[in-house]
Amino acid sequence: MRIAVVGAGIFGVTIALKLDDSHDVTLYETSRDIMTAASRTNQLRLHRGYHYPRSPDTVSALLSSIDFFVDEYRKSVVDDYDHYYCIAKEGSKVSPDQYLKFCDKFDLSYEIIDNFEHVNNDKIALTVKVKEALLDYQSVYNTCWRRLMKSKVKRLWATTFTKDDLEKFDIVLNCTYANINNLLDEENRLDYQFEVCEKIGVEMPIEVQDKSIVIMDGPFMCVDPYGRTGLSLLGNVVHAIHYTNVGHFPKVPVIMTRDLNQGFVQNPVETNWEKFIQTGKDFIPSLSKAEYKGSMYTVRAVLPNMDDTDGRPTIVSSSGPKIINVFSGKIDTCVMAAKDIIDKLSEE
Repeated sequence: MRIAVVGAGIFGVTIALKLDDSHDVTLYETSRDIMTAASRTNQLRLHRGYHYPRSPDTVSALLSSIDFFVDEYRKSVVDDYDHYYCIAKEGSKVSPDQYLKFCDKFDLSYEIIDNFEHVNNDKIALTVKVKEALLDYQSVYNTCWRRLMKSKVKRLWATTFTKDDLEKFDIVLNCTYANINNLLDEENRLDYQFEVCEKIGVEMPIEVQDKSIVIMDGPFMCVDPYGRTGLSLLGNVVHAIHYTNVGHFPKVPVIMTRDLNQGFVQNPVETNWEKFIQTGKDFIPSLSKAEYKGSMYTVRAVLPNMDDTDGRPTIVSSSGPKIINVFSGKIDTCVMAAKDIIDKLSEE
């Protein structure tokens, strides 16, 4: 088959490479490089489910897909850091007892840590040490590039796929994430919740540089080692989101466009750096000593009305006879999504 894969994030690249042996594949990307948007600007956590105690469907999907991802990108997996999940005493949507029952239900191993020295235990009801891993962005980027160079995949960078291009292909795989509706006719478009997000790079005190600490489960924050760079990456449920809208397309304020999808920006037009620190240091005191290195910005797309469960599914669906949409959930489901695509094509 002649197949167009539109969007060269990690989902699009992985799918294109998986199809390369059996099909004539062309990979389209509007930017001049791969993995410049949400594939780069995210927490880079390889989830085993600990993050989603209110979304059993998300946990099941992650557990069924993580091993496929690790097999595919093993050299980019960073698994020698310590990982901790902490349930806040106030404001959490799950209690310590509920969280432990959730872990037991899904056979997620954990070790209860009493008086964890790197958090403010006056605000923490439970800390568990878990087995999880992170993704080294530069490593997986390099791996994807090397594989593309060795493949037969035709690469069209700085190129917008239009509806006029549809006739050139038997199948079009829409892997454009926040731009997923661009290729679709009005009747096939769905509403999404779009969020202009900020991820902050910092240098943490040495005693926490090798630790991932997640405060759960509500309007809280996390700090994770950023691959093998020596830096750490800050996330914040509230303050990471600068602007949000629900609809067919993201609405990005003009003020944010300069810094969007540019990697780390040292002097951003707009940053919530101080809010990250002010709210975070109450739970993770060492954040008060964090040294700001820059911010990354992108548009995140999630299903609307998911606040109760915080579900993040990956959805493969068809729009008409030619277009297959891949709405990306968590990054470690990309290999499983490729397998789903292969199964769909075998039914054609």
